[in-house]
Amino acid sequence: PKEQIGGLVTGGLALALRIATGVFTLGWTPKLLFGADAAEVGPGTDKYAFRFGPLAFRDTSPLLADAPRPETPPILYEYEASPFCRKVREAALLLDISLELRP
Repeated sequence: PKEQIGGLVTGGLALALRIATGVFTLGWTPKLLFGADAAEVGPGTDKYAFRFGPLAFRDTSPLLADAPRPETPPILYEYEASPFCRKVREAALLLDISLELRP
């Protein structure tokens, strides 16, 4: 219906902006691998990648490989209605901080 077009457009824009913020992660580098390179990554290897057929998508960040990490990830008790929880979660995503999210 016509009355839902506004909500659809604003929801689509919000989704596009949220997806686009991933490119601002420090040192983020996307790679599309083909053939033998794609076969060397994925499940059963020490290199993470998303494989689909003969192709694989891998994202890396050489700057974050040497970054100190805590032994256990910080725990964020998330309350979806709180704008502050959302801001902390978004900041953690931009800084590539591993979090354990709990309701």
